[in-house]
Amino acid sequence: MKPLVVVVGAAGARVRGRAADVETVTAARVDRYLRHLRPVYSVEEVRELTRAALKPRTWYPRAPKALKTPEERAGSSALPTQHELRTWFARVRSEVDAARRVQSFWAAGAAAVLVAAVLGAPALVQGLIG
Repeated sequence: MKPLVVVVGAAGARVRGRAADVETVTAARVDRYLRHLRPVYSVEEVRELTRAALKPRTWYPRAPKALKTPEERAGSSALPTQHELRTWFARVRSEVDAARRVQSFWAAGAAAVLVAAVLGAPALVQGLIG
């Protein structure tokens, strides 16, 4: 099994000097890449891994009530519905969007500090010399 690097949000990707032990694909091609792989786990093993991954207590020390899985709510071993999966992925998407906004804010702040430093440098030098 090889590690996989997926390039997301880039207009294009050019990989130079590919490492033999790492695969690199764009987000648009990841589905096609994964479909051509030979299965590693049986269907039942995938179900069991999915059940474990969908339980909030797998990822959190104490599961928040809002993140309880359908299995925990209904007491069955059923997999989540498409609607529930969409809801969970929408939550993840909103967290990613919020992180991007914070990142943009910090980048804009750093750019403003850099511009202020460049514009203020001549006056600072003049003040130190003269």
